[in-house]
Amino acid sequence: MRVRLIAWVVVGLCAGFNSAWARIWSAGPDDFSAQIRRLAPGDVLLLQSGVYRSTLTLRHLQGTRDAPIIIRGDAAHGRVVFTGSDVIKDWTHQDHDVFMHPLLIEPSLVFVDGQPLQQMGGTVFDGYPLDADSPYQRLHAKDGGIWPGRRAIRSIDQMPYESFYFDVQARRLYVRTHKDLDGATVEVSQRPHGLFASDVSHVEIEDLSVEHANTSVTGRGGALVVWGDNVVLRRVAANWNDLAGIQVGGDHNLVQDAQATHNGQLGVTARGRFNRFERVVASENNWRGFNKWWEAGGFKFIGEQDAGLLDSQVVDCQALRNQGDGIWLDWKNARIEVARNVSAYNTGFGIHYEVSSAGLIQDNLVIGNGQRGIYLSSSDHTRVLHNLVLGNGLEGIVSIWDRDRADEKGKRFAADGNVVEGNVIAYNHEGAVTLPAGASASSDRNVFWGDGAASRFSVGFPSPTNEPNYGLRAWSERADQDRQSWWVNKPMPSAWATYLAQQSLTTAPLTALVVQSRGRPPADGLVVGSAWAELSSTRPTADVGPHQLGGSP
Repeated sequence: MRVRLIAWVVVGLCAGFNSAWARIWSAGPDDFSAQIRRLAPGDVLLLQSGVYRSTLTLRHLQGTRDAPIIIRGDAAHGRVVFTGSDVIKDWTHQDHDVFMHPLLIEPSLVFVDGQPLQQMGGTVFDGYPLDADSPYQRLHAKDGGIWPGRRAIRSIDQMPYESFYFDVQARRLYVRTHKDLDGATVEVSQRPHGLFASDVSHVEIEDLSVEHANTSVTGRGGALVVWGDNVVLRRVAANWNDLAGIQVGGDHNLVQDAQATHNGQLGVTARGRFNRFERVVASENNWRGFNKWWEAGGFKFIGEQDAGLLDSQVVDCQALRNQGDGIWLDWKNARIEVARNVSAYNTGFGIHYEVSSAGLIQDNLVIGNGQRGIYLSSSDHTRVLHNLVLGNGLEGIVSIWDRDRADEKGKRFAADGNVVEGNVIAYNHEGAVTLPAGASASSDRNVFWGDGAASRFSVGFPSPTNEPNYGLRAWSERADQDRQSWWVNKPMPSAWATYLAQQSLTTAPLTALVVQSRGRPPADGLVVGSAWAELSSTRPTADVGPHQLGGSP
């Protein structure tokens, strides 16, 4: 065991907090646990670069506002990685390129020379779906259950190449691969977390990564978990874990310049109050195929009874190419600012504000998502301002009211007071704006681009008895909405079709579209709202679209 006290130094020069002096300690994979138990307010623990095949566990660690405890990876000398996997050797070679190894703990991830293998079979959450008594059996039973991406297997012979299967009864792990495992590095997930912090406050964690967590076998949650208050996660990464990447619970926490990619279900999840997520990238999550209507995608902030995410911010973040929604706030979240983010090319909704209230969704780029761009579902008093909503698979912006939704006390949710204003809504495949029937809501001072289905407007979802309106003039006259908006009735240019097909994030074309929407509207194809003539005979410049194209790559 080697634990070394580096120095007593002036904090203003070295540690960045307000205590007069700080102890800076150094530790590596063999001795970091002992050093953590010695940390006091104002201390800094510098973790040496390398792979830590153990969990960074922090319990009851209490700094102060003026002297936080800092745990920092020595990024100047390489990566600091806490991994949930172990290297497994001495495989038994069986027929048909299948290798076997006895194993006590069911793994959810296997990597051969750094490449992930396809899981065959497998269970999550203490036995689902094989356990008929699992409480998860009743969830989403009509649409594939909570894990429709699971690949069933009847025999070892059915395994495709580059896959693995764990025989729960025999406690054996099987791998089928073209590689010779005697000469390969095989990493098998065994520990549920890379970092787990509970009952901590005024702690700053910087410059480290967690990966290969084995969370889902016994429970739900994240690979990098923090339960506490006044915690800073800065320049951390949670990549290639089996369930959620980053999970935060508590108040006054900050996640900044972080990354959560290629996680099996979710990138980032949180609850609490006065939390801020800033410059966080959540991309290509839910590759294990959990049900997107249940819990999957980039960011999902989940309420529980009366404790959701409150008085918090999601700003300058990116949610890219997730299998599910990009940014999803679900169940009794309130007073959330979602601003200057990029939510693009996710298979579900771009920004989903569900059964929540008093949100501010502004200056976002919501592009090329498979379903709705911005979706307010039974949420109230939320403002949707100055967003660019482009090329999404369903409608651009939708606010609806599901009158059957209620909480456990019988309180029903509403959709009153929502405002859609100052947005550029362009070339969305199934419509422009849908507002709730029977609720107070407004849409105005927007600019619309697109013809046909992209020009569809509706009060409530369309039905045989509730026909939608096509075009701004019919919408303005029927619903008395968007009276100061304008619409360019033209099909999508081939350049935009190519841009979206390539899943591009180049900002120059986006900027050009916003600038064009703010200029004098073109005469060709122009339709204006019913109040346009009352405003100015010279057609005023529209103040629409993001004021900052922030959060973009």
